Amino acid sequence: MRKIFFLFAFALLSLGAGEFRVAATADIHGNLRNLAALAPAIRREKPDLLVDAGDLIGGDAFSEHDGGRTMIDALNLLCCAFRVPGNHDFETPPGDFHELCRRFRGVTLGSDWRWGDVSGVPFRIVTKGKFRCAVVGLTEPGIARRHLPGRGPQFADCAAVLRKTLTEIRRQRVSFILLVWHNGLEARPDGIAHVIRNFPEIDAVVAAHSHRANPGSREGNCYVVQPGAYALSGALLGITYDDRDGKVRSIRSRLLSPDPENPDPELSALARRGGAYWHELCRKRICRPGELAFPLFPALAAEALTRAGGTPGAVFVCRMPGNGNVPPDSFAALHRLLPFRNILCTVELERGELRELMEELSKNASRFKRGIAVRGFSWQPGTRKRPAFFKAPMSIRLTLTDHTLVSSAVLRRVMAARPDCWRRLDITERDAVAAFLSSRR
Repeated sequence: MRKIFFLFAFALLSLGAGEFRVAATADIHGNLRNLAALAPAIRREKPDLLVDAGDLIGGDAFSEHDGGRTMIDALNLLCCAFRVPGNHDFETPPGDFHELCRRFRGVTLGSDWRWGDVSGVPFRIVTKGKFRCAVVGLTEPGIARRHLPGRGPQFADCAAVLRKTLTEIRRQRVSFILLVWHNGLEARPDGIAHVIRNFPEIDAVVAAHSHRANPGSREGNCYVVQPGAYALSGALLGITYDDRDGKVRSIRSRLLSPDPENPDPELSALARRGGAYWHELCRKRICRPGELAFPLFPALAAEALTRAGGTPGAVFVCRMPGNGNVPPDSFAALHRLLPFRNILCTVELERGELRELMEELSKNASRFKRGIAVRGFSWQPGTRKRPAFFKAPMSIRLTLTDHTLVSSAVLRRVMAARPDCWRRLDITERDAVAAFLSSRR
């Protein structure tokens, strides 16, 4: 009798119920082969929406080579409805960035950014029966700190923009508010968990940026899901609603797994272009044997920066990965060491400022496993048994990257106090190092 009762209750609950499905990707970083393997899982779910939460490109050679056009074509083949640019998407040259926004057949979201005459759309409303879903987009909240002042895209405070957008959405009488945000759940003032407390009307967030897949969790009243990075997993959000009035009944989610044995044929054809280009980079020799190995490589790279910048000193910082299955003296190996499109800059520092900078960089290098090399002065970080060694002129002009310039709290303070102490060069770090190494062959 009890079993009959529960079956009857379940049947009553199911009457008039509809489901709105959202599939999501994030932090693909040009991994088109992985996306081709993930595509069948996305298509099998027949989502009402596919959204991409940012960093579609950045860090891969082929996306940089063709300006990300092939990756946008891949989203178009998947009928992606919405995308939000991530921090690495904003590292593309302005012409390429604008072309990607025009080429995308869906809607590029985000009223918290503008680049010239291009800006994101604050939100769109998608309907299914009585269900009305407002889709809002925001880029990474700390991105303004990682762009040189007065150049490139302009960014607004995400909380202020979100407050204004939600005020407008309230007038639309929607059933559900979905925020697609290139931001993670880290415990920091601009992280999702902290910001979302002030916006209880947001029902769910598709997160990104931190590369931490999350099949679904509650942050207060808000549901958060995050796809895996590099297209190693996607996410599916299922919203069950009452079809009579559109009111939400429940939310569920899970991660989607790729199928490398049965990739999507159309996306695989696009991926083969990238594979051919990568093989070309593997064949391209740029240096003598051993010059891309540690500890020789950072020292040579620092010398390359002084030559490119025409300065007496340089600070070179890079991550320390293995080269993998690529020829160790090839351009492909160099790209593994310097995957991002960092622009060179010069800055004038007093000796005390330089010491503060090196202490800051050394602390971060230990934390994030990065290598540092310098030219024009001497620096040896301290240990528990010996103090740091530092020897430098009273002032020195250095060549370093725009990433180092804007990510350093010391250098941001110096630039604010002396706006004329720095200038931007029209050459990337990787091109400068490649040119220097090639000249030594």
